[in-house]
Amino acid sequence: MEMDKYHDATESLIKILNGKFSPSSQGEVLPMHEWMSKVTLDIICTTAFSYTTYALHDPHNDLAQAYERMIEFQNGVDR
Repeated sequence: MEMDKYHDATESLIKILNGKFSPSSQGEVLPMHEWMSKVTLDIICTTAFSYTTYALHDPHNDLAQAYERMIEFQNGVDR
């Protein structure tokens, strides 16, 4: 079922974000746009192409980096 693929990626994101928090991290700002882009890439590739990108767990893979660069161009970010 396709919803399971959404659930798996979302659960992975929740676990990662929960690991970023500690009692001393109160008021810390997380780059949610970056995390949501990674989970979106994982969901799209898994559901549309049956391809696992692991963008949430391996942000340095070629596809994840290309996707991130494309999003930066779309948002007007220049490196």
